[in-house]
Amino acid sequence: LPILANVLLATDEGRLKLTVSDLESCLSLWIGAMVEEEGAITLPARMFRDVVSALPDDRLTLSADARTATILCGSTEQVLSGLPADDFPPTYRIEGQRLELDGLALRQAIRWTAPFVYGGSDRPVLQAVLMEVEDGIVSFVASDGYRLAKYDLDIGVSPVGQLRAPVSGGALMKLSQLSQFCKGDMVGVLIGGNYVRFEAANAELTTTRSPLSYPSYHNMIPTELKSVVSVNVRELRAAVNAASKIVASGSNIVRFAYASDTLVVSGRLEEGATYRAEVKCIGSNVPEFKIAFNCRYVLDLLTALGDGAVTIGVNDPSSLAVFRALGYPYYTHVIMPMFVRWEEQD
Repeated sequence: LPILANVLLATDEGRLKLTVSDLESCLSLWIGAMVEEEGAITLPARMFRDVVSALPDDRLTLSADARTATILCGSTEQVLSGLPADDFPPTYRIEGQRLELDGLALRQAIRWTAPFVYGGSDRPVLQAVLMEVEDGIVSFVASDGYRLAKYDLDIGVSPVGQLRAPVSGGALMKLSQLSQFCKGDMVGVLIGGNYVRFEAANAELTTTRSPLSYPSYHNMIPTELKSVVSVNVRELRAAVNAASKIVASGSNIVRFAYASDTLVVSGRLEEGATYRAEVKCIGSNVPEFKIAFNCRYVLDLLTALGDGAVTIGVNDPSSLAVFRALGYPYYTHVIMPMFVRWEEQD
């Protein structure tokens, strides 16, 4: 639809409201304005952005009829053609139950889960992040079938009881990049019908709620682990990234072998190219283990974590492994291992 390439500009109770939509999600921002006459128009979003970005730092005056907008700023005048505001998709109406989440914690939860949704188109429910509310905990859960990320936010007594709402991972990533939602202020979350709305000061994002039933994930998280070691995220990321240069053209498998407080990170190709690095473990004295992973899955996680330390929990080479950011017990990341033939020197 051509109208979806436009931004809706409308007066709203003494402010200017800007809205964009892709039918799946709708983002609205409000800015202060002196409104002399009520009105609305849609303008090509990219053109409007480029025009406004090039204007001098001065007062801007915007006037419009149904299809034309005139922008005055300093000594410049711009005339843009648009489409009638009535052609723009209507704003979603939501009647439901409301949560209050800390904005910084919400951004962390999204950035540590949403990147791990399924990237294909044949399993649409796994393209969503599950928002699950139960017993005063809001859990954000994402999985692509081979790995799972779960982040819990404690909100105390839950006003909505038990609730499951799969939400677009792409829409959540957009939200996490907007400063209005990522300050220390509280963000309202309204869940009702087919929609979920996130409300912050002068901004709101509304997205569709997937009608598909999100699969049960609890059996993907091991409850007991034989060996748990802790390593520095940056050191481990550097080693895995170096190994990826060797294995990228082949199996893309990185191997972890733990013994004597040292984690050996290695990779190899059938043609003979190999990589090996030792990463010192922090405060470990646990049974030895060997396990292999898809290199990209480990790098994606370590990149999302940034720095600090991460624990790696393992039972055996064929069982799901659990990664947790040290100091964040409410975050769990599970990765399915890869089958490899281990040799004596590994």
